Amino acid sequence: MQQESPQKRTFWVARFARIYPLYLVALIVAFPILVKGVLEHSVALPLAIQSVVLSPILLQAWSPNAAVTWNMAAWTLSAEALFYILFPFLLGPLARLSQRVLVTGGVALLVTAGGVAVAQAQYAPSFVWQEAVTHLPAVRILEFVIGVILGIGFVVHGWRVPGRSAGFLLALAAVLLCIVPGLAPKNLIGNALLIPLFALLILALANGTGWTGRILSTRTAVLLGESSYAVYLLHLPLYQYYNRAADLVAPTFAVSLAGVFLFTIALVFVAIFAYRYIEVPARRQIRTVWKAHEDRKAVTPRLLLLPKGPIAASPTALHD
Repeated sequence: MQQESPQKRTFWVARFARIYPLYLVALIVAFPILVKGVLEHSVALPLAIQSVVLSPILLQAWSPNAAVTWNMAAWTLSAEALFYILFPFLLGPLARLSQRVLVTGGVALLVTAGGVAVAQAQYAPSFVWQEAVTHLPAVRILEFVIGVILGIGFVVHGWRVPGRSAGFLLALAAVLLCIVPGLAPKNLIGNALLIPLFALLILALANGTGWTGRILSTRTAVLLGESSYAVYLLHLPLYQYYNRAADLVAPTFAVSLAGVFLFTIALVFVAIFAYRYIEVPARRQIRTVWKAHEDRKAVTPRLLLLPKGPIAASPTALHD
């Protein structure tokens, strides 16, 4: 346990450095929209206060009402925070399980996730309960554990899906996302039905083979992938600004095909800028500060062990 604790802390700091700086920037960008909503009475003041208190500390998804009040897309980071806390504790025990137990456990978790979604749709169909099942991290942890099992299967047990099937799986996912929403409850689709398909897709893409893998391995695709986090966090607040600005010049342009295309291109460039000049430097700075902190902690016990007296002043004392 003594050896694992520093590794856990380093992992947590690395994940914080990866997600939080840009997350905070996105909250700042969206804050005027939240204030405007309060002033126009489209957002209740108590709900806004709750969101302002919970969102900066990544707890907003634990409140169904506050989860999507400030920056709607950012609720998933609240769930991720819980996942990152638990991951170091889950990985070791799960990695020691046999393939049969992993597969059985994954199927059981999938059935449980589907059962929760069906139960909500059948017995608690209100909007509040729907939002709770959609956003509550305690519910979404089921699919996270399925993802951990999938990763262990790929790395430890050699689970593979032919890379050439990735294109087919992508097309199938797109078709299902268009067709299925009208055929099943929302949470059953997002929390359960699509999980097996995306699991297969992840395994197929993880090989890096096939035409899809080759395309996604190009420098341009990698840069777009790295910038996708900024796209995800910034697209909603930036589109609201874009929509209001466009309405001043050409009403309805922002929702037209040309308007959406123009916004998408601009958003990608903004995301690349945010990735290169905000996300990466902030991540590097946080990790550098953390490493310096850990280095100082490592040196302190050695200083305490130095002999007292004249020898303690020797410039070679630390190296003896």
